[in-house]
Amino acid sequence: MADINLKLTLNDNGSITANWTVLPGMIKQRIDFWEVGKSYGIEVNDDWHGSSYTTKANLPANKQYYFKVVQIGNGIELGGDRQKILIRYDFYDNQPMGAVQNIVITPATTQIGVRFDAVPRAQSYDILFDNSVYNVTQTSKTFTGLTPNTSHTIAIRAKGSKMTGAYSATQTVKTLPVSPAVPSGIRKTATETSATISWNKVSGAVSYDILFNGSTYNTTSTSRTFTGLTAGRSYTFQVRARNNDVAGSYTSQLTVATPAKPPATVTATSTGDSITVSWSKVDGVAGYLVRCVKDDTITTASTTSVKFTDLQPKTSYTYQVACRSLDGEGSFSPARTIRTLAKMPSTPAGVVGETTENSVTIRWDAVSNATGYDVWFNGGTYSTTTPSRTFNNLRDNTEYAYKIRSKNSDGVGEYGEEKKVRTTPKAPYGSDVKVTSDEASITVSWNPVTGATSYDLLVDGKVYRVTGTSHKVTGLTPNTSHTYQLRVNNANGSSSYSSARTLKTTPKAPDTVTEKPSRTDVTLRWDSVSGATSYDVLFDGTTYRVTGTSKTISGLKVDTPYRYQIRTNNENGSSSYSPVKTIRTLPYAPSTYPTVKATAAVDSVTLTWSAVTGATEYELIFNGDTYTVKGM
Repeated sequence: MADINLKLTLNDNGSITANWTVLPGMIKQRIDFWEVGKSYGIEVNDDWHGSSYTTKANLPANKQYYFKVVQIGNGIELGGDRQKILIRYDFYDNQPMGAVQNIVITPATTQIGVRFDAVPRAQSYDILFDNSVYNVTQTSKTFTGLTPNTSHTIAIRAKGSKMTGAYSATQTVKTLPVSPAVPSGIRKTATETSATISWNKVSGAVSYDILFNGSTYNTTSTSRTFTGLTAGRSYTFQVRARNNDVAGSYTSQLTVATPAKPPATVTATSTGDSITVSWSKVDGVAGYLVRCVKDDTITTASTTSVKFTDLQPKTSYTYQVACRSLDGEGSFSPARTIRTLAKMPSTPAGVVGETTENSVTIRWDAVSNATGYDVWFNGGTYSTTTPSRTFNNLRDNTEYAYKIRSKNSDGVGEYGEEKKVRTTPKAPYGSDVKVTSDEASITVSWNPVTGATSYDLLVDGKVYRVTGTSHKVTGLTPNTSHTYQLRVNNANGSSSYSSARTLKTTPKAPDTVTEKPSRTDVTLRWDSVSGATSYDVLFDGTTYRVTGTSKTISGLKVDTPYRYQIRTNNENGSSSYSPVKTIRTLPYAPSTYPTVKATAAVDSVTLTWSAVTGATEYELIFNGDTYTVKGM
């Protein structure tokens, strides 16, 4: 093994420097540096060139370290010497502290922040701020509560357990000045060639910068007008405030738009009460302003035409058009004049046609400026000064066409739409109408009428609307007279009523009926009923028409019950039947007579007898009087 004279030196900064002799033919070295007692290297370098090597600084104290150098060249390795060196436990106590490096100072308006790199073995740091020392264990500190725009000095040193380093070079830094607020209340107006920007006053500001269309302008007022601009163009701008120390932040970028010049083409048309102004489209505008009245009123528009209504006829009006942007109004086009036309009256509204079976009446709403009307009816034209016209002597159930127009001294208006109306059919009458009655109602029936949509039945002054062809009126008094009339309705009106006719309700059925049966006959008698022209006797399912007040039915069975009812009749109908009653024909006479026994008392006589087979009652003659006894 060749001796390379390896020597180790402990440096003040805690690093170790190794020196050796480079042997002939050797081109590099392998360096191994490790702590005694450890199985791994602290620093290993397989490709070192030179005759010395220094480790990193600030190696831990109170430890031994090995350093080994092997020289390599021409495929052989020589040396391999190693040396051991001790760093005593108190080595660093007497070593000077390093200087504080990379100091960064950050000022604000009322505070200053400082930060720096850590110094090896430093246990704390002294920060000399405005000649006052602040000891900190961290590598940063912020000084607050400072006055804006004032100067302050800063220097820093490191402190170990026994040694204190030197202060860094003193630095002077100023807190930032207070910036003025961003202007608010931005307002903007524009003409075709100028724009005025205004804003609210900012506290503490001594002037303002306006960045307009790429150039900066300064002013001490709170507004600025820019002239010589191009019509119909947008310009960007921003505003900021300045105080004696600094400029504030700009507002966000805004835009002001100059209005375009008037449209190249402006025309107008008129009617009797309106003017329509039209113009060519201008690109990029926010809208238009139109002037077309005598009192100089201006109307806004988003399209390229405006209609002015409710004007006076035969009157001259001037009109002009201007463009507007979001920020201003341009100049008006040259004034032009147009005259409204003579106003023809408007077409009548509310037109209705009303009919009877032989007439049509047409009505409409009056037109304010009309002096008359033309009614075209069924091919002919008829003039009237009132808003209605009646046509008579027409055919029933026939359709007629009509239309109406207004007129005045200036001319005639347009006809309204053609309408059609149908006369009503004639009312049913004579054999087409049938009436019936009972004691409490009358029923009117009629044949259907072509073209009718409904019918009105007028009974005793009350109208009943009927969609069918019959109607029953109830709740009437027996044996009383009632008048009725009938008319036809369609969609356009009603016919005349038919002539009035009268009918009577029937009397009530007889109240009292006297029955007289025999073995094969039954006789029924009743009192005469006022207003009755005949009577119907419904006996055992058979109806007998009787003009008198009695009826005998013969050929009946002996000892048999029969049901009967009676009703009254008049020329218009029949009453309801009386309640059902039952009568029984008589049986044959008993074949034997009973044995009678009399028992006398002081003021009475009691007669008794034995029952007779088949007998249902007995007639007893006592002292000249006849008594009927039923049963025993």
